[in-house]
Amino acid sequence: MKETVKVQWTPAFQSYHSAGDEAEPFCDECETYLQDDFNYCPGCGSKLDWGDTK
Repeated sequence: MKETVKVQWTPAFQSYHSAGDEAEPFCDECETYLQDDFNYCPGCGSKLDWGDTK
């Protein structure tokens, strides 16, 4: 059984060329980028802990 992995977020940044990029969630275990409706990481299969972002 895989452990639960905390979802990490890239820092949101704003640049001259964008209206403001949103933070991207990624798996702390294997660094696969996630979509916010994933319950399990497609990269390593770990259960995702979204904290209070859902």
